[in-house]
Amino acid sequence: MRNLTKTGIISLALIFFFCMPYVALAGNKLVILTYPSEVNAGEWTTFYTVQRQDDNGNPVTEGRTKVFPSSTSYGDRKEFSPIQSFPPPLPPGGGGFSITIREGKSSVDFYYYDEKAGNWTITFSADGVDNDSKNLRVNRAEAEIISKLSGDNQSSNIGTNLPDFLAVKVTDRFGNGINGIDVHWSITETPYGAVGQILSTQTVVSDSEGKAGTMLTLGDKSGNYKIQASSSSLSYSPVTFNTFANSGKAHNISMLSGGCQSGFMNTVLTEPFVVKVTDEFGNSVRGVTVSWSIAESPTGAVWQELSDASSSTDSDGEAYATLTLGDKVGLYKVEATCCDVKGLSVAFTVTTDRLVSFKGGNYNMFSIPYLFNNRNPEAVLNALGPYNPAKWRLFRLSRSGEYQEYPNIPDFSPGMGYWLISAEDIEITLEGEAVYSDITLILEPGWNQIGCPFTCSVSWNDIKNMNPGLFASNAVADVLWGYDDERLEFAMRDAVDPWQSYYVYNSSGSSINLIIPNK
Repeated sequence: MRNLTKTGIISLALIFFFCMPYVALAGNKLVILTYPSEVNAGEWTTFYTVQRQDDNGNPVTEGRTKVFPSSTSYGDRKEFSPIQSFPPPLPPGGGGFSITIREGKSSVDFYYYDEKAGNWTITFSADGVDNDSKNLRVNRAEAEIISKLSGDNQSSNIGTNLPDFLAVKVTDRFGNGINGIDVHWSITETPYGAVGQILSTQTVVSDSEGKAGTMLTLGDKSGNYKIQASSSSLSYSPVTFNTFANSGKAHNISMLSGGCQSGFMNTVLTEPFVVKVTDEFGNSVRGVTVSWSIAESPTGAVWQELSDASSSTDSDGEAYATLTLGDKVGLYKVEATCCDVKGLSVAFTVTTDRLVSFKGGNYNMFSIPYLFNNRNPEAVLNALGPYNPAKWRLFRLSRSGEYQEYPNIPDFSPGMGYWLISAEDIEITLEGEAVYSDITLILEPGWNQIGCPFTCSVSWNDIKNMNPGLFASNAVADVLWGYDDERLEFAMRDAVDPWQSYYVYNSSGSSINLIIPNK
């Protein structure tokens, strides 16, 4: 618990360091005095020293200067930092990271981290002055991993070639392609009695991007054909591909699982609905479209929704769909049809509990789609006990662009996003009033942390259509950033979902209103 508190303090200190104000440079150029020429992928460089100078090359120590580092690397994992450690997470874009040369100092040190091998240009710049750049080579690590690249789960008719090559990629542990590695291909499983299946090449040397592939001709029997790609000493070897030779026409649909379930209102059922499509002889049929529909729901119920209006059967002849229950208790029926045959009806009941969970030790970005009589965070999250930074902490990105911690944050409100970190996994059951009308959020200049104000998802396209002027003028960036608390990284999203929180960027320079429509 002491480590959690210490981490939070360091994070806030770094955010303050990055966000501190600056004044114009009292000089004309930035000069890189000390710099590395190469580094291994996945390691921090030795330090860069960047100095501000006048036209005569003399150090300038007056005022504050905000220095912006950048790299031409297109890798997904690259960072600049004043220490050889990663700063607290912030979404990409919005001007990038910077560091300030303080009053009385002429220089500042940076470190750089990159997992993408290649020759990159590192540039340090500041407003109104000449910048400086140096080249940096990031070296590949040793070949370590073989992974599936493309071609899995293909199908074709018996006795024909698959539509696409089966391909793998040989990389170091950071995903950089390694050439010159032998990859061996083999057919490891076929339908009983099948003949005629053959690979175009059985041994392939990885190319300059680490890729190696082969083509499969299917045998004369319908069913699964498994192919393996292997290379000695590489992790995840062998890699297995599943392919399928198509059988006869679809003739029947039957229920496998998913009936007679129960769940909570406005939540997704635990188990998917599963149906199986077969030909007249009982063989699984792949690639058949199954249509899903809600045939019955309680009177007045809203928000019930299927994950798919239609889905295709897989290599086992199976198709899946999941159901989000509505806001009323009662009976829901779902129907799956194909091939002019109606063969499935699923019934279940729901209760009224509303459960939200957080994974201990991780930053969880979340929102709460309910109204409460007492909106104070300690009152809403009373199951966590009194606020204790050693047990749980609550943050929000403020209007000034800095993270603030409870109690210096607003009370819970639909449409607002928050960060929570706890020492242990937690589950909280909340009771509140759902919101059914459109919500208007005020976006301040820069990054804004928003949340889903409803118990149903709202697509990013629906939000853009509700606010056409903001997006047409680029006042709001056309990117919605969510946070994956399993991978601990930001990812673009196409909808705002209940209980989740997101970042949007206001580039207009002034406060604007963003309407979240209730669809």
